[in-house]
Amino acid sequence: MQVPQKGGSPSQPEDKILAVTFTWLLDVKNIETQFHHHKMPTKDIEDRRIRILPTTPIDYIKGFRQYPMNFWLCTLLLFLVELGCAILAAPSPMLLETAVCRHHFKKDRQLLNGEPTDEFCRSNEVQVHFAFVITVLSTLSTLAATMMQVPMGMLGDKGGIRLAFMLNATSTIFYWGCIAVVGIASRIALEVGLLILIGSQHHFPLWGFYLSPMFILLGGGPWATGTLVFAAISDSVKLEQRTTAFSIMEAISGIADLLGPIIGTMTMTIHLGIPFALALVVFSLMFIPASHLRKNTVSDMEGVRSSLAETESLLSVDSTSDREETDLEHTARDLLPPRAVIFSICFICFFFFQVARDSTSYLIPWVSLRFGETMARAGLLFSLRAIMSSLLYFVILPLATSWIDQTWQSANRDLALSASGAFCCTLGTLIVAAAPNLATVAFGFALSVLGSSMTVTLRSFLASNVQNAFSGRLFAGISMTGTIGSLVGMPIMGAAYSLGINYNIGLPFLVSALSYFLVLGLLVWLASKI
Repeated sequence: MQVPQKGGSPSQPEDKILAVTFTWLLDVKNIETQFHHHKMPTKDIEDRRIRILPTTPIDYIKGFRQYPMNFWLCTLLLFLVELGCAILAAPSPMLLETAVCRHHFKKDRQLLNGEPTDEFCRSNEVQVHFAFVITVLSTLSTLAATMMQVPMGMLGDKGGIRLAFMLNATSTIFYWGCIAVVGIASRIALEVGLLILIGSQHHFPLWGFYLSPMFILLGGGPWATGTLVFAAISDSVKLEQRTTAFSIMEAISGIADLLGPIIGTMTMTIHLGIPFALALVVFSLMFIPASHLRKNTVSDMEGVRSSLAETESLLSVDSTSDREETDLEHTARDLLPPRAVIFSICFICFFFFQVARDSTSYLIPWVSLRFGETMARAGLLFSLRAIMSSLLYFVILPLATSWIDQTWQSANRDLALSASGAFCCTLGTLIVAAAPNLATVAFGFALSVLGSSMTVTLRSFLASNVQNAFSGRLFAGISMTGTIGSLVGMPIMGAAYSLGINYNIGLPFLVSALSYFLVLGLLVWLASKI
């Protein structure tokens, strides 16, 4: 939701890596008898180490200056939308659960001060109904977001990135605003005696929540923000900077996961409407950086074009290559999987990764039900996610990228890091499913958060092989694949949650672990072929 130029090993398209490596070595007359034993010039290696590994924290911070203003504006946009959503991480399921309790027990007089008691809300019957509401709302929202991914990506590609972000902020505000109004209006009506506005009911009908996905059609809502941000940053930075730039962006925006849950859980204990009001204010601030975005000028794109001159687009390699293909290049190409296979596998990975991530929607209700914790306390798990995300994207991923870059091609690097992320997600989710106590849940969840880097590294892998003119549509395709995965995953996870609570097992997390394991297998196979 990238790195300086490194010596003599620029990123190459997957189906040309071996061939172009051979050609480069021949040009500098420094080839050995076999490809897999070749060594890079000593000077290049020294240059790579000097540029990759900062010697002091000050040098590390100075490295941020290489990124253009659009990068920082886009990072701020993603931070704001992540902060708003993180604030609502615990209040939103609490609001939905309370609404379901009111609906389910509207004729029952065993209410405490007009609110359903905890015993009522934690009954199996209410939890099954609650899971149904979450599933329907999430499914409708995901469907609407899927429809808007490509149009928003195309709008960004055509130069309307500022307008795209404006529409995106508007749709996000109206989406969450509708949920807040429907969920809180009945409480206000009860408190101030406005029941005449809604008849004799003590609540708005639950189907009112299902109106909110309509507003996603205005600009994609929070689902499309990542698409626009990734596309804008990909167009703004050099080819070899993408992985690190994506990492920095995720690290800064991930701080929202630390602040948001704390703000949300503290304010929801005062009144459930306060976190929703704060989140809407945060979403409104998105208009400020969005209004200052600008198109990339010729000077801005000079470095990007020079990088693209060193590597051909995977999607247009046959039409853009002017030099004659040698027998050696042809042989090397035959060793690689077809382009369609590479892209298909990557998109399948994004699909199943998102299917697996949908289990997170049931983490707070599951922890609350399984261990008897309040939703406010269970929501603090998202603060742990913020801490681990900051550590991952600020420290672990940049250092791992720098270290691997000294010996591996960028394609192999990104795929290896992606496979490592899928492994962490698989193991961490299994631990959550089998956890006997809250501490073990926290450990497993933290481990799975470390695996979230897969989406960053695999995006970088694909973006390095697609022309900038199509980056918006590429990331829209990736996001659309993910939202389709969520569309499929939410009903599955909802059914698994409803079935699992009858047997007191974390069934959604077992299903999630199976999906992560499939992604791991595909990435390991692809990495072995590149």
